[in-house]
Amino acid sequence: MRLMERRESVERGGAIGTWRGPEGPDPIERAGATGRGWVRRYGGHPVCIRVGERDEDRRLFVGGRERTSRRLWPGGARPAVDLIVNLSEHPDRHDIWRPADLWWPRGQGPSGYTSASLLADALVLAGLLRAGRRVLVHCDYGVNRAPTLCAATLMVTEGLTARQALARVRRRRWMALPDPWHWRALRSIEGSARASRAEGGAGDARSA
Repeated sequence: MRLMERRESVERGGAIGTWRGPEGPDPIERAGATGRGWVRRYGGHPVCIRVGERDEDRRLFVGGRERTSRRLWPGGARPAVDLIVNLSEHPDRHDIWRPADLWWPRGQGPSGYTSASLLADALVLAGLLRAGRRVLVHCDYGVNRAPTLCAATLMVTEGLTARQALARVRRRRWMALPDPWHWRALRSIEGSARASRAEGGAGDARSA
């Protein structure tokens, strides 16, 4: 299904609806940053995420293969991140790949994320962010799988609903629009994500 057909289908069904930024003016837009500049430097668009007591806008990035594909970026440098999470079936360029990077091929539609696999990946990604890593999450086009995982990570770390989390991702990656299967997976983990966040908060308090 093409992007515009999917957008019309999902919005007709009332799953996502009209997006409105829920958090006021975008500090990145106020600073004059452009989407193209973020993609050139970091491989994707920034997703503002609360890590500990701070709001971070240069910790998590979501994109497609604009900066990691041999065909699209044959000679460019590695994106300025500590870790790349590749959800595409296609490997990244060998010259930018590092042993610590993660290649998690995830499918599309009914062969893509399940509720369990999405929650598991989001918990791993949340742990990497809490450990101070700067992470780029990408799939092929940065429309479906990568935005879904980033939204799920926001749900785990901040207790957001699926709708709130996706709105945050679309704040900078406007074309992000999970397919109906991934949207259902996001909706279905809301309770588990809140429980995981509560458990994580308790663990932080015990270790303090």
